[in-house]
Amino acid sequence: MKTLLSFLAILLFSAVLFAAENPTGTWDCTATPSNGGTIKVSLVVKNADGKLAGSVQVEGGEELPISEAKVDGASFTFKIQINGEPYTIDVKLAGGKLSGKYRGSEASGTLEGTRKT
Repeated sequence: MKTLLSFLAILLFSAVLFAAENPTGTWDCTATPSNGGTIKVSLVVKNADGKLAGSVQVEGGEELPISEAKVDGASFTFKIQINGEPYTIDVKLAGGKLSGKYRGSEASGTLEGTRKT
């Protein structure tokens, strides 16, 4: 009985551990501002000493570091600074794809992406 309980505890722990999606990698994304058009975006997410770090690079633009990155199950949220203003990105991760929204003081819209690596 003790062995069975130990096995079930390990199985449950493994299920909880792997339930969260992993955002690390390079993502090819398209941002669609609420006022129309599309913007190509590259998102790089790394695990740096147990914390998520990385950057966003808008096509032809500068590389912007991400901050306050968090994963909660399939939800991945982080912030970037554009023109000194904070933007919040909130996406869902599933099967190598991400989909969600971004918002800030100057713009808002949707973000869709596919894991490149």
